[in-house]
This record gives sequence, C-alpha cells and structure tokens, in this order.
Amino acid sequence: MAKQTKNMVLRLDPALAERLRLIAEVEGRSVSDVARQAIADLVERRRKDRRFLRLLDDNLTRHAEALRLLRDEPIEPIEPIGQSGAGAEGESAEGQARRGEIA
Repeated sequence: MAKQTKNMVLRLDPALAERLRLIAEVEGRSVSDVARQAIADLVERRRKDRRFLRLLDDNLTRHAEALRLLRDEPIEPIEPIGQSGAGAEGESAEGQARRGEIA
C-alpha cells in the first residue's frame, strides 16, 4: 500500500529555495524529500521543547475559555495544564503523559 501524503504549497525566498535545491542535488534526494525531513525534524524538536509546550497549554486554555463563552456556559477559572500539581517543575501528570514522560 502506498504511503499517503498531503500536498502543500510552500513559498520560499528565492535564495533559500536555491540553497534547498543545492542540498537536495548534493545529497541525491528530491527537494520535497529534503523539505519533508527538515519539517519532520522541526516538529520533533517542538514536541520536546518545554517553552513550546507551555505555549500550547496557554492556547488550549484560551480556546477552552472561548468555547465556554460560545456555549453560554458559566465561566470558571481554568487551571493551565502545566500548573496543576504533581509533575516535574509543577507540570501535571496529564502534560507529562502527553509528552510520553509517564505512562
């Protein structure tokens, strides 16, 4: 079975696009393959980046509050995921589990 992919349009500065093309040529790979690997590497780094994960928690909290407003539910303070207790550096078990730090 063929691996499914999603087509995307990527706009690059011409100089960056040329550097990407040269890297692909030197490595004997397609430009798409080199770009795909660079994006996959970035995503993995972000998944382990505590600063990014805190931003994610902040966004989740903000969106949960907006959803409550749209549903006309009573507004109650929401404790950010990373601040609810027992985990390392004040991180919740839920946050640690999301990152695979605990089962």
